[in-house]
Amino acid sequence: MADQQNRKSKTSRKASLDSVRPKKPPRDDEYAQQPPPPTPPSLPVSEYPTARALHAYTAESADELDFKKDDVLDIISDLSKGWWYARRHRGNKLGYVPSNYVLLNNAEVTQQPGWMEITRSEADKLLLQPGLPEGLFVLRPCSVGCYSISLRVKHPTKPNFYSVQHYRMSITSAGLFCISPEATFHSVGELLAHYAQTADGMACKLMKPFPQPPPPPPADLSQLEVNRDCFVMLEVIGHGSFSEVHQAKWNNSIFVAVKTLKPNMEAEQNFIQEARLLLKAHHPHVLQIMGVCTDREPLYIVTELMTNGSLLNYLRKDKGVLLNIEHLLLMKMQLVEAMSHLESLRIVHRDLRAANVLVGEDARVKLADFGLARELDDAGVYTGQGEKFPAKWTPSEAVTKGRFTAKSDVWSFGVVMWEIVTYGGVPYQGLQNREAVELVSKGYRMPNPHGGHIRCDPSLYQIMLDCWSASPEKRPTFAKLKDQLKAYAAEKHRASRRRV
Repeated sequence: MADQQNRKSKTSRKASLDSVRPKKPPRDDEYAQQPPPPTPPSLPVSEYPTARALHAYTAESADELDFKKDDVLDIISDLSKGWWYARRHRGNKLGYVPSNYVLLNNAEVTQQPGWMEITRSEADKLLLQPGLPEGLFVLRPCSVGCYSISLRVKHPTKPNFYSVQHYRMSITSAGLFCISPEATFHSVGELLAHYAQTADGMACKLMKPFPQPPPPPPADLSQLEVNRDCFVMLEVIGHGSFSEVHQAKWNNSIFVAVKTLKPNMEAEQNFIQEARLLLKAHHPHVLQIMGVCTDREPLYIVTELMTNGSLLNYLRKDKGVLLNIEHLLLMKMQLVEAMSHLESLRIVHRDLRAANVLVGEDARVKLADFGLARELDDAGVYTGQGEKFPAKWTPSEAVTKGRFTAKSDVWSFGVVMWEIVTYGGVPYQGLQNREAVELVSKGYRMPNPHGGHIRCDPSLYQIMLDCWSASPEKRPTFAKLKDQLKAYAAEKHRASRRRV
C-alpha cells in the first residue's frame, strides 16, 4: 500500500513539474534514435560557468542528475536550452539538470545594484508599495531561464494605477545576455545600462534600483492614494458596524486585505483618521498599510494580508494549541515592541485585545484595528465620552471618566498577556461587562491561570498584576515592559540550559 502511495505521489509531482518546465532531453529508451549526451569539453573545471541549486531535485531517469539544495554544479552545455548538462561537484557526477532549479553563480550579476534573491511574488509586494516612483526595479533569479527584471510601471491613462512588469533575461548560445533577441549584451551590467537609457520595448526605462534598505514609508495619506480598479474583491474576512474587510487581489499579482466603509459621514472621518494613524505607526509589528482609495465611496484602506487571521482565533485552533511557552513569549515580546513604538509616538490604541492582533504565515504577530486609536494631548491624555470600548480590557479611570493614556493601554496589554497564556481564554468568564467592571473597581484581579497545559509561573503573572495596578502611575511603561519580558526570556533560556 505504501509503495502504491509513493508511486502515486511521484506521478503527481512529475505531472505538476511537466506542466511548467521546459522540454526534457530524451529518455533512456529513446537513445536508440538519439545521439548520446554531449561529451564534456576538455576545459579546466575553473573555466565552466558554475551554478548553485535553488531547490533539491530527484533524477527521474539515468540521463538526469539529482542534487540537493545549495549543491554546486559546473554547467557544461549550451545555456540557451531548457535543460543543461552539468557536473555536480559533490561526487563529481554528470547529467542533465532543469535550468529553472539552479542559479548561475555570476558574481557580476549578484553585485549589481537592485539584485535580490527573491521570488516574483515577493518582488510584486515590494514594488507595489505606495509612494514609490515609476521605473524602480529589482534584478532577481528567474524561475525559468536565467534572471528577471521586475519593473514598477505607471498606467498611461489611469491615475494612481501602478503595476509590476516582469522581463525575463536569457543567455544566447554565444553566451550573450538579452531581453529581446534584437538586443544582446556581453554582460548584465551592459544590459541594465542600455535599458536605463531607453525603454526599447519595455513599459518604461529602468530609472532606479530598489533601495537597500527599503525606503521609508510615505509621509502623508496623499502618497498612499491608489486606483480602486487595481483590486479584485474576493471573500469577506471581517466586518464591523460600518465596515467590511475583504481579501482582494491587487493587479492580479498579490493578495491584500481591503477594508471598505459603508456610507456614513461621521464614520468617514474616523476611517480617514484610522488610515492616518496606521501610516504614522509604521513598524515591523504593526499591520502595514499599503494604500487608500478616497476618491469616491466606498472608501478603502488597503493593508497587507495576514493569512492566519486574528491571534484570538489562532490560539484557539490546532496550530495555536500546539505552541509552546517560548512561542507564546515571543508573541508577547513582538506585541510589546509595537506598543512601545505607539507609546513613543503618543498614540493610544484603546482597543488592544487578542482579537485585534493578527498572525502571519510564520506565526509573526502584528497590531491591527486602529479604529479607536487617538493621539494624546500635550499632557499625555485623550478624553472620550460616549464612545464604545471593550470594557473587560479597559481600566477603571477610562471606564468611569473616559480618560485614556498610554497607561490604559498597559492595562489592556496585561489582559492580552492573560489571553495568550490561556490560549485564547475568555477574560472574567461568566461575568457580564458591568459585573466585571464593578468587581475590578473593588480590587478584584483575575487569578493566575497556571495549571494543566497552561504554563504561567509567578514572575510572569506578577507582570500582569503590575499592568493591572489601580493607579495608572504605578503601572510600568511599555519601554519597561519590553525590558522585563526580555529579562524573563533570558532567564528562561538560562534555566533551560542548566536543565540540559
